[in-house]
Amino acid sequence: LSATDPVAVVALLKELGVDERLGTLIEGESLMNDGSAIVLFTLFIKALLSVACCDGSQVVVWALRLSFGGIFLGLIVGWVVVMLLGRIMNDLVSEVTLTLVAAYSCYLIAEGTELKVSGVLAVVFCGLYLSEW
Repeated sequence: LSATDPVAVVALLKELGVDERLGTLIEGESLMNDGSAIVLFTLFIKALLSVACCDGSQVVVWALRLSFGGIFLGLIVGWVVVMLLGRIMNDLVSEVTLTLVAAYSCYLIAEGTELKVSGVLAVVFCGLYLSEW
């Protein structure tokens, strides 16, 4: 079981001269597949390693926490970074540094704290939020 890899498809689309937005859409869909696969894998591992047998409602709560928590955290970190980037004028090094720090800190906050949400989905949605601004 593995997530799909869009590299060959995107390369073929570029070779055929198809609109670049379609390639971006396929790459974004692949990122969502990767995030969903990691959430499901984490969910199954958590259910298998749980001391007490978990019931269906506990699994649903874990899944919602992992997925929607990661999305919410990514959007929050993205919003904070956009606010900080708005205060930086014409300093490319600071902008790139802040963007890199945002990606790493978003993942570390998601996976390394008591939040225990999906770091991959958090980074993906942080990046999506930043791409709109």
